[in-house]
Amino acid sequence: MAKSTINWPKSLPPGLQAGRSYRRQSPNERSKMASGRAIQRRVYPGAPWYGQISWLMSDVQAQAFMGWARDVLMDCNYWFNSPLRTPLGYGMHSVRIVDHYDGPSMAGPGLWSFSAEVEFDDGPLIPVGEGEFPDDVVQSSIFDLTMNKEWPTNE
Repeated sequence: MAKSTINWPKSLPPGLQAGRSYRRQSPNERSKMASGRAIQRRVYPGAPWYGQISWLMSDVQAQAFMGWARDVLMDCNYWFNSPLRTPLGYGMHSVRIVDHYDGPSMAGPGLWSFSAEVEFDDGPLIPVGEGEFPDDVVQSSIFDLTMNKEWPTNE
């Protein structure tokens, strides 16, 4: 869910889909016991999510991106809303570049590549509680069609 007031500039291309990955910082803590076994428990249910994103830009887009990251994001310290595809679908997600982006790296004549690790404000997860019904989540794409077709009307 997008929560920042800063939006990814419409004149810049969205992140590349290829090579995109997401990971979560472990919400668990593990303690070894004298027997050699371990106790594992969840201690940080709100552990942050991270994603690896790359962009491919023209000369002028690269100039604009670097200036925007410096001037608007204050050298990548501010959160911004970015269009991203996650398992939830394509939408705006509030992210912050971790430390700083990598690049520009020449990717071809007049093309520059950038990459960055971003931290998510909210991870790419379904709402709390919906995970208790995985079959319903998997079948959700047909739920609306089925309900509209089969649900009795008051006519």
